[in-house]
Amino acid sequence: MGDTADGRARDEIDAIVGRIAARAHADERLGGSGPDAELAAELSAALEFLPQLRLRTLRALEKDLARPDSPATAGPQGRGQSGEPGVARFLVRVCSQTHGPYSSPRSAHAIEASLLDLLMLRDVRLAHGSSMYHRCLNGVKAILGLGPEDSLAEHGVARFGARGIVSLLHISVSLADLQFSQTSAHITPRMGYAGLDAHADAVDDCHFMTAAFARWILKTDPSLAKLAALAANGRLAEYGISPAELDPEKLRAELAKVDVAAVAGSLPDVDTGSFHAGHVGSGTSERRQRRRPDLSELDDGGKGSFDVAIPPTARNPATAGDAFEKHISRRESNLVIRRLSAAAWVACPLAFVGLYLWMAWPALGELLAGPGSAGWTGLFVFVLTAALGGSLIAMGISSWLELRVSGFFQVARELTRYTVLQGRRDREFLRALRVLRPGLFDRSATAGLPRLFTVCFDEEGALLLGGNTQPSVVAAFHWLHVRQIFAEPPVRGRQPKRGHGQRVVLVVRKDGRDVELKFPLERAKVAWTTRTFLEADPVKAALALLQGMRTLSSLDGPGMSRPGIRQMTPETKERMHLLLRQDAVLEGTDYENEALEYERRPRPPLAPAASAFLRYRRSQITRGLVVIVLLCAAAGPLLLMLILR
Repeated sequence: MGDTADGRARDEIDAIVGRIAARAHADERLGGSGPDAELAAELSAALEFLPQLRLRTLRALEKDLARPDSPATAGPQGRGQSGEPGVARFLVRVCSQTHGPYSSPRSAHAIEASLLDLLMLRDVRLAHGSSMYHRCLNGVKAILGLGPEDSLAEHGVARFGARGIVSLLHISVSLADLQFSQTSAHITPRMGYAGLDAHADAVDDCHFMTAAFARWILKTDPSLAKLAALAANGRLAEYGISPAELDPEKLRAELAKVDVAAVAGSLPDVDTGSFHAGHVGSGTSERRQRRRPDLSELDDGGKGSFDVAIPPTARNPATAGDAFEKHISRRESNLVIRRLSAAAWVACPLAFVGLYLWMAWPALGELLAGPGSAGWTGLFVFVLTAALGGSLIAMGISSWLELRVSGFFQVARELTRYTVLQGRRDREFLRALRVLRPGLFDRSATAGLPRLFTVCFDEEGALLLGGNTQPSVVAAFHWLHVRQIFAEPPVRGRQPKRGHGQRVVLVVRKDGRDVELKFPLERAKVAWTTRTFLEADPVKAALALLQGMRTLSSLDGPGMSRPGIRQMTPETKERMHLLLRQDAVLEGTDYENEALEYERRPRPPLAPAASAFLRYRRSQITRGLVVIVLLCAAAGPLLLMLILR
């Protein structure tokens, strides 16, 4: 029976693929020239991929292609999955494993997940348009913990119910459209190219969904009136939504565009046995699963894990680089420093008072036994002096703690005008570094790296810095060897393990194999970025410039014909292929020698001015603490002798 059913399913798949292929080949654009000349070959590759889709996906695709409002035939509707009309071009767009000559290939599961969301949730997209739809779709998936290979219309529905998923997406797009109309109100055609940057900033300023808001929606299933009331008085800000004050009538109109119950009812039943990553086990009814959805994994990712600060140089900038420089620090580390500083301000005065009273208690007893109120006055002066000495010690400790943070940014500004990262050393990082640079561990088990080390970048690659008093280059990695640099997904859930920050991953090639050099990010001086980008995704924003530097390094040298104009020469194409393609073979080429020469180049100690200032500042604080302790030790007995007289 199983073989017969599989055979029938395969026959139906072949039949559907044949009918879709016939519809695509009837496209008149296939016989064109110019931009459409390669369409036939691209369509052939897309049709070869179609049999890898499941039967239910192919049925939905064929059904959608027959509709008059199908995205394949209705023409362009904004951006994203839409584009030039025609079944052939539509299949090429949605079924291609790559979006460009240097892009990483998508897996079959990722292609099918994207196609399912496009087909199953089409009514929401048609009602609102696609200007903010795809951003909202990806944002909701990220909050729900769904990856590129997970479909919101399938995996999301299985975990949170069809009505909950449609409500989340519909409310997100409704809020995003109204928010964008506010944030983009100042953009005019006269702005020219500056309008493009303003448009991107306006989109980034729209915060339409958070984990807290998603939990509230899934738990309460709010009505249109309740959502409009929240928007009217700005109470959406309680859930991290901004802009929070929206026109309630306009929001009602946006929310009324989609019948959530009808769209949720049109979603087919979820076949849990067909999941490629079984999120839902068999044997439990769908109704029971959707009654109490598990909301513990709803998370905003790394959005709230870093504090964003604007340095003083950005408030009164001398250059454009100063204006776009930002500082980020891990929120947990800042909280620890604040708690230690607060504990010092409480503990040091109390400790000094207690120590003074314990050492001088016999004399104080004699003083208090005397006549009059002079004894209590002397005790008050004695305790006040001890508390003052403890406060001075607390001030020195707080200054020392603050210097750990401000010192990094001072050194980072002198190191380079580009982004500088500070990471925390751990065992996993040292194991990977031992594979890449085993000679560094001949004299030290930590390769000469402090607990908090620095990674800076130049036009040719990445530099790993060590040294406690002055930064020095411990290891260098050329961009040709750094195959990728990206942010590891943050730990999901509302209670991550203490100390587990989001990691930065450098994929470095060594002897033909890739090694992941990853470390938790503590803080960073981020160059050429915006505050909204940093607040939305801090680690990704910190790495954006570095990824661009790596890509642009392929255009140096032979790609420049004259100043200001780049032309693609054969050498430039070869260099771009080696740099951007993951399957490129670097060994044995002249570029390999260039990379090795960069990594072996001797370098002097870096940032001498900032390092000298920090050493002087630390010595000042140390001397001050020593002097205060000695003065307090001498002032106690002296003060007691004066009081007893």
